[in-house]
Amino acid sequence: MNASSQPVASRGEKKPRGFSLTEVIIVIGAIGVLAAVCIPVMNGITTQSRAAVAEKNMRTLNAAVQAFNQSNWELVSAPQDGTDDELAIFLSLQYRDSAVSRQAPGSPYLNPMFDFVRSSDLQGYRAIWNGRMFEMVGPNATGDGIDLMRLGETAGGGASFPNGFRPVGAPW
Repeated sequence: MNASSQPVASRGEKKPRGFSLTEVIIVIGAIGVLAAVCIPVMNGITTQSRAAVAEKNMRTLNAAVQAFNQSNWELVSAPQDGTDDELAIFLSLQYRDSAVSRQAPGSPYLNPMFDFVRSSDLQGYRAIWNGRMFEMVGPNATGDGIDLMRLGETAGGGASFPNGFRPVGAPW
């Protein structure tokens, strides 16, 4: 093939580079449509994830109550307004007596480093003591309880037991 038969661009001519305004508008429109479809779907996934985490944490609390009941005595405390009963049960599950003769097998039943976080947030999930076990109340329900989304936080340093602390229903 002869080199002289191919067209040669002159030095002064440049090929156009970049996107045209029409192409940019089409791409932005496509991104907008994708965002409009994805954001509500992601919001639903977030709501379902929060509910699943709260349910898992509720099972953790009630498993600790059941383990305490099997090793010691049944945790029974009349539910009261506020979160004092939840705090008493929570601390009872975290307690391990310093007197070896009173140490219950398997205690503590809930990690003593977990912080007790009170909540009355109408958008959150809370654990409320019903007298025998914890119940979960979801968004838009009233009442104070343990913030289930923050169960397991250890930023506050964990349980702090007052002098002479006795677990709920302790026989001594």
